[in-house]
Amino acid sequence: MTLDSIFIGGNPESWDELKKRYRQKLTVTLYRPLNLDNIENFADTALSEVIDLTSEITKKYKEDKDIPNNTTISREQEDSAFKYYELINMEEVLESISEVKAEIDQIKTYIKSNIPLTSEVVIPPQSNTENNFGIHDGTLDKRKIFPRLLTLLYVLKHDFSITPEQVTITSSTTEKVMLRKEPYVRLNIPNIDRLVYICDEEGNASYIFDTNKLTEYGLNLLDIDHSDKGDLNNLLTTHKGLGKRLIQTSNWREQMKDCLENDFSENNQAHTDVETEISIQPKTEFISKSEKAGLSFEDFQEQVKTQWLINGQQTEGGIKKWYKQEYKRKNIQGKRLHPGWQINSEDKYKKQGKWKSWPELLGLEPERRKTFEVIADYSDFEKQVREQWAINGSGGKSQWYLDEYKKVDTNGDSLHPGWPAMPYNEYKNRGWKSWPKLMGEKHDRFREYFEAFEEFQRQVKEQWLTNGKGNIDNIDEWYKAESEKEDSEGNYVHPGWPVSPRGKYAKDGWHGWHKLLGIEGVKREVFESPIYDEFEKQVRGQWAVSGDPKKSVVDWYRKECMRKGEDGEFIHKNWPYDPYTEYKNKGWKTWPGMVGLSEK
Repeated sequence: MTLDSIFIGGNPESWDELKKRYRQKLTVTLYRPLNLDNIENFADTALSEVIDLTSEITKKYKEDKDIPNNTTISREQEDSAFKYYELINMEEVLESISEVKAEIDQIKTYIKSNIPLTSEVVIPPQSNTENNFGIHDGTLDKRKIFPRLLTLLYVLKHDFSITPEQVTITSSTTEKVMLRKEPYVRLNIPNIDRLVYICDEEGNASYIFDTNKLTEYGLNLLDIDHSDKGDLNNLLTTHKGLGKRLIQTSNWREQMKDCLENDFSENNQAHTDVETEISIQPKTEFISKSEKAGLSFEDFQEQVKTQWLINGQQTEGGIKKWYKQEYKRKNIQGKRLHPGWQINSEDKYKKQGKWKSWPELLGLEPERRKTFEVIADYSDFEKQVREQWAINGSGGKSQWYLDEYKKVDTNGDSLHPGWPAMPYNEYKNRGWKSWPKLMGEKHDRFREYFEAFEEFQRQVKEQWLTNGKGNIDNIDEWYKAESEKEDSEGNYVHPGWPVSPRGKYAKDGWHGWHKLLGIEGVKREVFESPIYDEFEKQVRGQWAVSGDPKKSVVDWYRKECMRKGEDGEFIHKNWPYDPYTEYKNKGWKTWPGMVGLSEK
């Protein structure tokens, strides 16, 4: 419904103040923006306001029509009252509000009982903020909870007709020593090619990725899960068009919808570190049944067929890929060219029993593919794919393969009869590594497997002794360069080294580079350590002088602990080298908490 549709007719200049007041009240209710602060009570508030307004209007209507006040007004008379004041049918308004309320309530119920939990920490804290309780002046920071997951699932259902059941949702976990008490939740949304990481706790940004770009760049889910926020921010900066980092803003709902619906510009900034006001036209969440129904299948089919004849046949990647691109197109005013199309049209018309296939939608013959025996040996399959890729390969590798796999000759026979539909399943543990490797290209720096912590520690210590430059302050740069080394054939020298060992091994024994390399084995005279409160006071005082919030607290402390004065004596004689062991159950909480830092 639009603002103008609230009224049936009449000249705005001639309306009296009473009609204007009813109009304003109804407009405020129907066009109130839904956001993170009000979603949980959004529909209840609207329903209560509309009921109160209905009561007020019918009471005034009785007065104007000389209807006794004790007379119960019928539904027909109620409709007459709204027509009298030239307002829309209130039954339709109440019905649309009730539908929104039902959507939100159903999603709340789904979240409580249908989301599996993994024991892994997804998006672990950064090294200089990990395990931070956020203690300031002896008090624990309390963080506000925003219903971001609820809002995201509502946007998917309301704006894209994608139900929670069509989304693969996995909740991670947190650890007691972490500042963040609410876990990140991962949502894989195949209908719109999106992967979203979201946390309801204040101070935690949301991350939205284009899954086609992930495949194109050779990235995988495991590495994204184990990357900390610094790694993800770097990933978004260095991989154009990959995704977006979305922070809390007043129009978060609309910004999230924009990230789900539109491609990520390859020229814009990857982060939304300030509130970016996107253009928002007045809109209502309360859509009538006729508007929600959209195009009939026949009208939709006619529009798609017409557009396909204009520009579809020249588009590479198949009908479905063309449709997704065409669906997103906008005019110079920023409005969609095909407002009646839905990203989820296939599912919508399947429910009506009218959908058959994309080719048949366009009046084409359905694709037929004969069954062939899959190539048994992975190396033979890889050779064929690489040869074909050298001829016409371009763009996203997984999409290219799928398009190539479907190709047939003039007789309808497959051009690649031995190729499997899902090679990553067919050749799992039999040679498959990744899409880039299949095409003969180098991996991105992200890995498909990781060494166990003990083996990783052994390898790193050995390599550090071989070519480490001896300066522990530069170990991050050394590790990055060493982990990305390739041999003459383009394979990683250290294929099991993660890009973020701090994140990957947070639960498996990681306590900083010094601990990993065994540098804390340096002997120093034992002095009596002070009680924790006094120790923390000393450390914070030194941190204020020489600490750097952008670097590792652990590495800073180790270096400071071993620092000597001109007399050759340790400057901080009473500082234990391993404070987390010395003060365990005696006040110790976290490395960042020790120096008064909070996670950002």
